[in-house]
Amino acid sequence: MVYNKEGYWSGKFHRQGYAVLIVNSLEARAPGNKLIGQVFRYRYATMVDVFVALNFLAADSRIDAKRIAIMGWSNGGMSVLGAAIEGLRTRYVGPELHYAAIVAISPYCGIATLGQRFSATPILSLHGERDDFMPLKPCQFYRQEAVSRGANFEMVVYPGVVHNWELTYRVHRDRTQSTMVDCYTVTDLAQRALRLGDGTTVALGTPNIGGILKKYASSCRKTGITEGNDKHSRADTYARISAFIQKSFTSAR
Repeated sequence: MVYNKEGYWSGKFHRQGYAVLIVNSLEARAPGNKLIGQVFRYRYATMVDVFVALNFLAADSRIDAKRIAIMGWSNGGMSVLGAAIEGLRTRYVGPELHYAAIVAISPYCGIATLGQRFSATPILSLHGERDDFMPLKPCQFYRQEAVSRGANFEMVVYPGVVHNWELTYRVHRDRTQSTMVDCYTVTDLAQRALRLGDGTTVALGTPNIGGILKKYASSCRKTGITEGNDKHSRADTYARISAFIQKSFTSAR
């Protein structure tokens, strides 16, 4: 089953009078939705795309460069959280330009990136308590680490809710979807190290780091996830995101 989240949300934002740019980071790099096994490889590249998009929009005379927000889901959710990492922002867009708001829906914090310092850009991150595809626990750890490094990070957890609660189809079990729900890695740019959930720490640049990651991922890969709509949480998600972006844009004027 394929659901066009980008079309679903862009339609909502258009009706509110916003311009929308859709960035497809993974299709050109991992065509055919071959994301499992490729996410490790392209995590940093997808974060760079976040800043390329900001530069592109800020250069458009129709766009107010002070009022640009970014939003992402699942793997894209983790990528957009990288927009608040100061070292990356200053490297790719300079010291002045930044997003006014960052929104992540069920981000995949199982492959996370931490910088030495985070900007004060408002972050709203939304999670399902029972999400067995993009689990909550790694994101709670990520938020704690990010806040300790300066992030302005609000987290909302919907009790009893599973993956893709914000869309409109009924809850069902997808027995074909692969997941690495029990794996957790953090790339710490400040320490130049990769930390794995099994306690292993690997210096970035270590020979065969890809093989190390592959072995670790294979140890915890599972098949089968639960996903589908929760009517109350979906309504709250839309209202909360709309209010968050409006408030952030007002503050950025």
